[in-house]
Amino acid sequence: MRCGGDVVVRLVIEGLRVAKSQSVAAAFSVLVCAAVCLGIVVTRGETLAQQTRVAGLFDTEGGRVVTVIDGSPVGQLDTDFVDRVTSLGGVDWVIGLGDARDVGNARIVDGPLTTARHVFGSSPFIIYGSINGGMCGAFVSRDAMGALGLQSVAGAVRYADGEVETVCGSVQLRSGGVEVGADVLVRDAEWTGPVRRVSVGVRDATRVTSVADALDDLLGVRDRSNISIAAPEGLLNLRSLTNADNERFGRLIVLGAVAGGVFINSLLIYYAVNSRRRDFGRRRALGATRSQMCLLVVVQFLSSAGIGSLLGCIVGAAVVDHRIGQPPSGDFLVAVAFLVLTTSTLSSLLPAAVASRRDPLLVLRTP
Repeated sequence: MRCGGDVVVRLVIEGLRVAKSQSVAAAFSVLVCAAVCLGIVVTRGETLAQQTRVAGLFDTEGGRVVTVIDGSPVGQLDTDFVDRVTSLGGVDWVIGLGDARDVGNARIVDGPLTTARHVFGSSPFIIYGSINGGMCGAFVSRDAMGALGLQSVAGAVRYADGEVETVCGSVQLRSGGVEVGADVLVRDAEWTGPVRRVSVGVRDATRVTSVADALDDLLGVRDRSNISIAAPEGLLNLRSLTNADNERFGRLIVLGAVAGGVFINSLLIYYAVNSRRRDFGRRRALGATRSQMCLLVVVQFLSSAGIGSLLGCIVGAAVVDHRIGQPPSGDFLVAVAFLVLTTSTLSSLLPAAVASRRDPLLVLRTP
């Protein structure tokens, strides 16, 4: 008997009926497939969450910041260089800092001093709080207020040469690899340099090296012996190794889940097929072919695997969304479901082949 289209349809329907009649085996198969899908989706979600945490940690420690330092006796860099860097692709922010100069409270003669620098550009790690809405003048940190004896964000600071800067706001310096080296930052629209330190925030950590090379091309100075460009290559390498370890661990968990699911499913299918050996014997005696018997077994457990995969992916996506605030992509969920369905099909082939090759007369004679 050939396995024609109408015969295949009848076998599929019969396989679904058999799966419904063997409710215990079908329920266990659904639970196993759902557990495998859930384990894979949640493990992958945890891996992505770990990578996000690692990326955030390295970014906080300056993993995406390239620094240009001009140690020349006479500064060779100016604010035009900062503007040119801003136009580079892949750059999030740029900030330039001038010479470090001592300043004191303008109202206190021979009072305590702290360090001030002119600043050009902006960075998310430097937060200004203006008291009059303007962005020109001296911005003092909390430490500078205590050192200079300022009771509030007001007054003025004086350089050693007598120049005075009006205090017009506060500044908060967040950690993030931006070394300011000053407690007072001075913003002046007419200031052009010299710029002693330029910090560049790179949008993508994988482009740090290329941005560093581009900065070297943009320098445009005659003497580069006293100019250095520092890229956090060590942090980037450590970040890559950490992500690789997370990926390797995730793959081991996925392989373990799939292998465990295949093993348990094979036992379930073998038990279910063996408990229906007389039914298979009657079908073989009535003329059912081996391929038809295999199809009947595969359809029976593929239906359970489909339900389990759907439930596992839905629950896993909800768990991942709750834990990291972002559900897995649809392509990933489809790939996981396809993987589980494929392994379930392969798990059923061996028991189905064994059942189809049994002698129907011997099976019918066995009590």
